[in-house]
Amino acid sequence: MLHSKQMLPEWMDQHDIEEQDYQGAMVALGTLNAWSRTAQILCRYVCRLIRRTQANGEERRLVIHDYGCGDGDLTYRFSRSLQARGIEHRIVGFDANARGIERGRERFCSGNHPEFELQTADVVALDAPCDIAISSLFMHHLTDPELTTLLQQTRARASLGLIFTDLRRCYGGLVLAYLATRCLTTSGVARNDGPISVRNSRTCKEMLSLASRAGLTDAQVDRNWPTRLVLNWQAQSAEALQERCP
Repeated sequence: MLHSKQMLPEWMDQHDIEEQDYQGAMVALGTLNAWSRTAQILCRYVCRLIRRTQANGEERRLVIHDYGCGDGDLTYRFSRSLQARGIEHRIVGFDANARGIERGRERFCSGNHPEFELQTADVVALDAPCDIAISSLFMHHLTDPELTTLLQQTRARASLGLIFTDLRRCYGGLVLAYLATRCLTTSGVARNDGPISVRNSRTCKEMLSLASRAGLTDAQVDRNWPTRLVLNWQAQSAEALQERCP
C-alpha cells in the first residue's frame, strides 16, 4: 500500500550485486534521466534561484554540490545545461558508492571538464560549503531522521539555497514507474527497483513537513513531471542580499 513511506530494499543498493547487473541498471537510470528531463528541470529551478539571489546583476562562479549523484550521469547533464545558459560554475557530485563514482570518473572526468568533479563521500556526514545544493532521486533512500539531518546541514552549508527533486509517492507514480522501466529499459534491476522506489518515496505534504522540521523557512514543494516533487528553498542570507541590492 501507499499510505506511508516504506524502506524496502532495492537491488541497486546491495553490495553483492553482479557487475553486469549493476552496469545495466546504471545505463537504465541514464535513459530514465534523459526521458524525464530531470537535468533541465533542475536547471530551470536553479536559474530561477540565481536570478532571485543575484538581483543586482552580479555574476560569479558558483559552487554547486550534488548529493547522492550515483555515477554522475545527471550531474553531468545538469552541468551541460548550465553551460548552455552561460552560467559559470564548478559542480561536485558526492555519493557513498565508490563503484558508481569510479564509473562516473571514467565516463565524464577524463576529458577537459575542470568544472566537473566526483567524490566518494557520505553526504549526511559531509562538511563542505557551497552556493547551491541539488539532489535527484536520493531522498527516498533516507529515513525521516536522516533526511531531516541532511536538510539541517544543507541549510548551514548552502549560501543561496537548495533544489532537491525525487519521486512522489502516488498511484500514478507507481504505474508510471512500472511502465517506464519496462518500455524504456531492459534492466531487471531497474524494473524491480522502480516501483519499490515509489513506495519508498514521500508525498508533497510529508516532504514539506520534514523541511519545516529541519528549519527551512519558506521552503516550497512543487509537483513536477513525471510524478515527481521538487523541494526548493532560498537561504535567508540570500534574501537579505536581495533586499540590499534592489
